[in-house]
Amino acid sequence: MFKHCVIAAAAIAAFGAARARAGLDLTTPGASGYMDGGFFEQGDVQPAGTGVFNTFLQIQAQGAKQAIEQGYNTDYRPAQFDEKNDAPHNHSLLLADVPLVNIDGVEYRQFLLDINQPKGGGSSDLLSLDSLQIFQSNDPNLHNYPTFGGEATQIFDLSASGTSITLNASLSHGSGQSDMIANIPASLFGNSDTYVTLYSEFGATVPAHGGFEEWGVGPAITPTVTSVPLPRAATQGLIGLGLAVVLGAARTRRPRCATA
Repeated sequence: MFKHCVIAAAAIAAFGAARARAGLDLTTPGASGYMDGGFFEQGDVQPAGTGVFNTFLQIQAQGAKQAIEQGYNTDYRPAQFDEKNDAPHNHSLLLADVPLVNIDGVEYRQFLLDINQPKGGGSSDLLSLDSLQIFQSNDPNLHNYPTFGGEATQIFDLSASGTSITLNASLSHGSGQSDMIANIPASLFGNSDTYVTLYSEFGATVPAHGGFEEWGVGPAITPTVTSVPLPRAATQGLIGLGLAVVLGAARTRRPRCATA
């Protein structure tokens, strides 16, 4: 008698759960997906050879702050947040040094991320990337995030959608090998601005409790996936369509739901 009410309630519950899990899960080998126009991959294909990771930013919070850590690359000192102060591990980045890669006919600028969490199994291996913002400027000494004194233009903002990417440190083989490959559409970058500044925040959803997180660039890595997943927005659209169909079917019979 109440079959359609149960179906509709289950559909609503499933839709709510899907919304709650709106982030991108890269905790399994070969996982990939779109977020806010960027294409993100679990870093199962590693750069080979000494020094090819080409670090431009290391972030590590200390003490009570360690659960959440943030920072951006610049030549300016002292560092504003949890960035390393030494030049080899925190410095300006030329747009010309960010490699281009073609994925399914679209060109992207490619960044590598190496996270360092305890590899004890379970949740201790995991970490969330909760904000990724990319700026361009002609100033290698940017400071005072987020405005940078009006000297930079923001071209990408992962945090604008209010979602995060979950990463798994146990899938890589150690420091200097990427846990995630971030592909940002090349069309967003302007050729008149020389420098690229990357801001990121970790640990707001799944806390940090390990070593430094490290961004770098290297030789372009072409994805091993044979098909590109649907963008998250399209996936949510399909979920919404499925919900509408189920609810429509429930309305056809117009059943009365039991009340206490």
